[in-house]
Amino acid sequence: MAENGDDRKADLERLHTAYDDIDTVLLFIGYPRSRHTLVSALLDAHPNIMLSNELNLISFYKKSPELSKNQFFDKITSLSYFLATRGRRSKATNGTASDYVQLGYKVPNQWQGTFDQTLKILGDKVGWFTAALLSRETGRSTLELLEYEYHVKGKFIHVIRNPFDNIATMALRLLSLRLGEHAEKVRRHARQKVI
Repeated sequence: MAENGDDRKADLERLHTAYDDIDTVLLFIGYPRSRHTLVSALLDAHPNIMLSNELNLISFYKKSPELSKNQFFDKITSLSYFLATRGRRSKATNGTASDYVQLGYKVPNQWQGTFDQTLKILGDKVGWFTAALLSRETGRSTLELLEYEYHVKGKFIHVIRNPFDNIATMALRLLSLRLGEHAEKVRRHARQKVI
């Protein structure tokens, strides 16, 4: 998508025309730390798919039911574009598995944050919250209303990971003990003991 005003206006017109071809709203469900971000970044690289990250689509719709289809879909596509140009999907991974410097989700030379000729699927990744929301009747009825209002069908991706990996990454994240961070903490602690 373009940066200057005239090109941006043309991009928005192209997007709004493409919205007529969208027939699916894709939602992630499942447990936290299941690699939903990785899967959504890979899918966002497809030429007919644009996915936002943690917009929380159903709750967003529930809070703003007055939004037109274009306004609602603009929120998803603008977040996808932001992630691809300035956010986590704009960065490549730097480092190794045991000592990473930065975690990124860039898929080079693909369609992250934009689309080709046709846009068929829009969606959002916030697995654990979507699953919890859909376990309640209000969440399910909100999704049904969204489907009816925007003439789309909700579909789901459930990413499954070994539960021990989920638990381990949640614990490491909670304690900030990822390997690179832990190694630095050990080095600092050792230096303090020497002094």
